Amino acid sequence: MNAEEIKKIRKDLGLNQTEFGEMLGVGLRSVQNWENGSRNMSESAEILLKERIKYEHSTDNSVNINTSHQSGNNIVGSRESELLEIIKKKDEQIAEKDKQIQTLLEILKTK
Repeated sequence: MNAEEIKKIRKDLGLNQTEFGEMLGVGLRSVQNWENGSRNMSESAEILLKERIKYEHSTDNSVNINTSHQSGNNIVGSRESELLEIIKKKDEQIAEKDKQIQTLLEILKTK
């Protein structure tokens, strides 16, 4: 997903950069970096965003994650929270595997 696509999606969802970041579990700086093209969106954030887009297309009304919590309609917020937890766990697993690979590479370099 390129910078222009990310920005268009955020605007189509009616979110500012801070809200968009909260929805994806990242900070404002990450969103700014994605939108100016200096960083690529992580795979986990992209998956969560695609899930949100699927939800938006499957309903008649766009539901802002913050509004859903305040109005008592926690379906969207709780689903996003579940997905975010799953993604965070997967990211942790990937980070651990990366460490193991780096350790193995270092061992191989010394032999």
